[in-house]
Amino acid sequence: MQIELIGVVAFLIGLISLGRSPGFSVYMVFLSTLLGASAAAILTALGGASLQPAHLMLAFVLLKVGTNPYRLADGLSSLSFPRPGFWLLITVLYALAGAVLITRLFAGSTNVYSIARLGDGVRIALVPLVPTTGNLTQSLYFASDLLAYVAFYACSKELGSRSLAVLCSAAVVCAFANLAFGLIDVATYLTGTGEYLSFLRNAGYTMLVEVEMAGFKRVVGSFSEASTYGSASLFLFTFTGKMWLEEVFTRRAGLAAAASLIAVIASTSTTAYAGLAIIVTFEYLTCLYGLVINRRSTRNATLFLFLGPFVVAFIVMLGALQEPVWNAVQNIYQAAFSEKLTSDSGIERSSWNYQGLQNLFETNGLGVGVGSTRTSSWPLAVLASLGIVGTVTYFAFVLLFFFARPSSDDRTRSFQKSIRLACICQVVLGSIGSPFVDLGLLFFMCAGMSMAVSESEKTASAARAQMLEAGVPAE
Repeated sequence: MQIELIGVVAFLIGLISLGRSPGFSVYMVFLSTLLGASAAAILTALGGASLQPAHLMLAFVLLKVGTNPYRLADGLSSLSFPRPGFWLLITVLYALAGAVLITRLFAGSTNVYSIARLGDGVRIALVPLVPTTGNLTQSLYFASDLLAYVAFYACSKELGSRSLAVLCSAAVVCAFANLAFGLIDVATYLTGTGEYLSFLRNAGYTMLVEVEMAGFKRVVGSFSEASTYGSASLFLFTFTGKMWLEEVFTRRAGLAAAASLIAVIASTSTTAYAGLAIIVTFEYLTCLYGLVINRRSTRNATLFLFLGPFVVAFIVMLGALQEPVWNAVQNIYQAAFSEKLTSDSGIERSSWNYQGLQNLFETNGLGVGVGSTRTSSWPLAVLASLGIVGTVTYFAFVLLFFFARPSSDDRTRSFQKSIRLACICQVVLGSIGSPFVDLGLLFFMCAGMSMAVSESEKTASAARAQMLEAGVPAE
């Protein structure tokens, strides 16, 4: 194992977190997820796989929870039936078993798109199914998602009523940090000083940090490519934008949403642009439903409903009147959508999805195991990798989280709405272009903290009902 400088820094911050409140851990892990191009350590025993700073930070959170019996009990309670955590646990256990057993059971009986070393180098190719290091690394990532859910469920329990406020505040800080990384990326590109960021860009991935689209630099920030930067920016835009609509941390959230929207646009990411259109449309319809059907709407949501379409139309007309601006927009659109969909890459990704469905049928619905194959859509990756059983349990977890009973407290409910919409955004982005079953550490961190609040209120409500039935007055 090769320890990197950023790994030493992350380790020291992790040590500090052991003596601080769980709120510090929330900020620590949330911010560390921005370091998508970084490696805290290079795991030479796993073929040079990179240990990301966020996962190293998570290890300290797990240590903090695991060494305290009360926190540990709180965390493990999230896995009891029929809570969402139970279905996530079943999914991860199935994934771990499948990565070990299914890859050997069906070895050579079906072909998968996987990273392979061929005569012309390392690339994704159609090869017979065999166990690979990808099964191990992707299974470990997926298992870490479960651990993150449990750990931050416990942290949320300890923080109590202020836990979601801490999480949402961390999202605001992260949004500003994300834009700052984007500006630094552009500045170093324009000045030819990109090597100064090499200590951040030390992971074993291909670094697409100097790519242009239609004459514009594709902003990557602290990530390895524009698509991941765009996706992270859209997650933060959705999170903070919903907070602004719900009028919690209104000024800070509004500025953070604006900063994240700039980052999304600057990324020139097809996935982020498509996701932005879907999320904005979804939220517009949600706000419209709230105003017309429920007769409830915040002032900011009403402004969004009535002024949003006019602002978009004004920007489009203003751009159309400026020929250089309009030409630039058209060039980006053609490069991001029209040309990409008909390119060799677009056609190849379609073949990945078709083969993923073939893998499902050729393994009798069991799947080929996590890390065995590539698709270009999260639902298809889940089907191809986890089979029918794993897909049912995974979707049960996601749906139980999304449809969990909201808090009775207005402010807490607003925080939950923001968290859930951000997680819905993650599912949308994954459905557009993710090759993995993993929805990302932040998804499970947010889910764990939100569900801790919902289930605490549900337990308290049930206890009050029992007291009333017993004739004991509830306080």
